[in-house]
Amino acid sequence: MGLLSFCSIAVLLGVAYSQPTTDVATTIFNILNTDHKSFITPAEFIAYYSQFDKDGKGSISKQDFLKLSTDHAEAERQFTLYDVDKDGALTLKDVKLIVDMFDTDSDGKITLAEFKASYAKLIAGNDNTPVGK
Repeated sequence: MGLLSFCSIAVLLGVAYSQPTTDVATTIFNILNTDHKSFITPAEFIAYYSQFDKDGKGSISKQDFLKLSTDHAEAERQFTLYDVDKDGALTLKDVKLIVDMFDTDSDGKITLAEFKASYAKLIAGNDNTPVGK
């Protein structure tokens, strides 16, 4: 499976990805961790994503995604990577693939350690291959 640059999620979450890798990962983890437990759940990840689903249809259009960043060239590149099925929208299917990548032990919980390790791999492994390919 190819690796998605996590910058797209940082853009989606409104986090500046110019911060050091571990700081961004911890910041994003804390944003997603709404119940302040030692882990985040897929439901928390999806709930955050859903805030950007303006029409409630379970997808974020390319046009809406590009509005989340001032660096449109980078956002365009990230969207291309993140849109697994190439349907022109970021869907819950796309998000679930990312969640599965972060839940490395498949226990339904993403710990900070899993999150940081997955984040570091995604940043280092940006090979422009869509997730799931």
